[in-house]
Amino acid sequence: MLTIYVIFRRGRKVSRHNGFKTEEELINLVKEARKLFPDARVHLAEHLHPIPVDYDLPRSMSSLWCPYCGRWRNFKRIRKISKRATFCSVCGISDRDYNVKTQNDLWPKAFKGLTESGKPVRKTKADRRKKQK
Repeated sequence: MLTIYVIFRRGRKVSRHNGFKTEEELINLVKEARKLFPDARVHLAEHLHPIPVDYDLPRSMSSLWCPYCGRWRNFKRIRKISKRATFCSVCGISDRDYNVKTQNDLWPKAFKGLTESGKPVRKTKADRRKKQK
């Protein structure tokens, strides 16, 4: 079974389809949708294998790399869902997702304090005492 999401956009209406058994089934669905709704936009998003950042693609300063769409996308805040998180305008993934944070370097500074071997830097008791003073 393919783990690709096909996202159809017609104005504000969005429909998502997944669980295709073969590639032919996926292609047929996209062809039929384009015949029925020629003004609809079709996007493919794969949520199992994130796509690495491609800096050659054009981007705006406010966009983030969506590792599932494989494009620079504007992430929008949806107040009904979350006051702080933003979501991809096409596939709907949050900026709190692990792969989105990793690809766009959105981790807090506390997580970036790693040694060369990848282990976190441990603070000693002396460091903690200095911080308290």
